[in-house]
Amino acid sequence: VKVRLTLPFSSLLPEDEGPSVDPSRFRPDTDLYPGHWNPGQKPQPWSLPETAALQAEARAVLGAALAALPDRHRVVVTLRDVEGYSSEEVSSMLGISAGNQRVILHRARGAVRARLESYFADSIPRRAPLDTDTQRASKPPELVSKASESEAAATASPRPARRRSPAARSR
Repeated sequence: VKVRLTLPFSSLLPEDEGPSVDPSRFRPDTDLYPGHWNPGQKPQPWSLPETAALQAEARAVLGAALAALPDRHRVVVTLRDVEGYSSEEVSSMLGISAGNQRVILHRARGAVRARLESYFADSIPRRAPLDTDTQRASKPPELVSKASESEAAATASPRPARRRSPAARSR
C-alpha cells in the first residue's frame, strides 16, 4: 500500500507568517460562491516573455526614431503624443501658430512612422508573388473551370466590331 501525502505551499512557511494571498480578496463563507475571487480581485495575467521582449524592442526603435528627429519636431510630437497636451497648449508653449504646429506634428509623425515601417518591414519575411498557375491551384475547382472558360472565350473570339452610329451609316 502506497501512502501519498499532499502538502499545500502554505505549510512550508513558518506559522507566524500570514497567508500567501490576502483573505480579503476572496468571497466569504456566507457567499453564494465561497472561496472564489471577489469581483475585481482576480489576479491579472502576466505577459509572456516574448511579448515583453517585442514591446521593449518596439519602444527602443520608437525612442531611436524620436531621437533622430530635429529638435522642434521631437518637442512637438513628445508634447502632443507622449505628454498629452492639446494643440493650443503646444502652440502657446512653443510660440508658434496652430497651423505651424499641425505641419510640424504631421511631418514628425510621418518620419517616425516611416522609421518604424522600415524597421519592421525588414523583420517580416516577404512572400514571392504568385503566378497564374499557383493562383488557379489555390481556387476551388468550380471557380478554376469558370475562370478558364471565360479566359478561353476571351482569347478565342475576336473583338466584336464597333457599331456605327446611324449618322455614320448613312454616309
